[in-house]
Amino acid sequence: MSSKAQTKSVRLMTILAYVLAVSLAAIALAVYYTFFWDPATAIRTSVQPTPNVEVTTPNLLEVNHAED
Repeated sequence: MSSKAQTKSVRLMTILAYVLAVSLAAIALAVYYTFFWDPATAIRTSVQPTPNVEVTTPNLLEVNHAED
């Protein structure tokens, strides 16, 4: 096998391996989200805000600007 043909076959095998890896990852995610993932559980176990904590934002109309 010539060097050029060998280089071409290595390049082709690399591309095929990449496509296979990406496809398998996509299939695995599709299977997971189709059969195993439960949105209700994901919402229930997400981080909830701490109770009794008041979140305030500054009133932009009352902010004194140092540049004025």
